[in-house]
Amino acid sequence: MRALIGMGSNIEPEHYLAAAAREIRESYPAARFSSVYRSPAVGMEGDDFLNACCLIDTAQSREALDTWLKGLEVGQIPAVAPEIGLEG
Repeated sequence: MRALIGMGSNIEPEHYLAAAAREIRESYPAARFSSVYRSPAVGMEGDDFLNACCLIDTAQSREALDTWLKGLEVGQIPAVAPEIGLEG
């Protein structure tokens, strides 16, 4: 399956986007990433967002990939958890 993943953060975005990209690259070495774009927070107050997209090919089901990505987002993936203050 080919998956296009949207990435973004407005909380320490340089740090978290880089941490997520490292983890994705480790799990999917052939991952391809777009340029990073800055956009203002719309409909909310807050810092600007940094956004990017990532393209991967995977044998995982959509559901398994979604579960893995949600774990990455909340810091349950071991390589990212210490960086965001979680033990995983």
